Amino acid sequence: MTTYNWSRGIGSTITAVHDHGLAYMTEIPGTAFCYHISHSNVVPTHRGKGLGSLYHRERLDHIETLGATLATCVVNKNNVAEIKILQRNGWKFLHEFPDKEREETLILCCRDIGEVPYKADQQGESENDI
Repeated sequence: MTTYNWSRGIGSTITAVHDHGLAYMTEIPGTAFCYHISHSNVVPTHRGKGLGSLYHRERLDHIETLGATLATCVVNKNNVAEIKILQRNGWKFLHEFPDKEREETLILCCRDIGEVPYKADQQGESENDI
């Protein structure tokens, strides 16, 4: 079941829009195999229903069909829901660094595409999905 409307914008950015949020995926310049996932979200009224996990898997599946073998993302260290989704889906947490503008700590993450199986997710998860 596809829940996204995919569109390719100028250059190598893909916008994924669904009924309850959106995400951007950008091919990293100089590669034909690595995508950076950013601005992934689920609107607050639909969080905690497992949609963050579902949409996360769909994004990974989509960039795999484009030939991606690696994905990257940056997550706020305080975003517990997104960190749980990343942990369940085989992401590696590489480096913490400060966002000096917002006075927050961010984490750079990466994941091999097509090699790490998804861990079982339960619909209706209790934590707030992104």
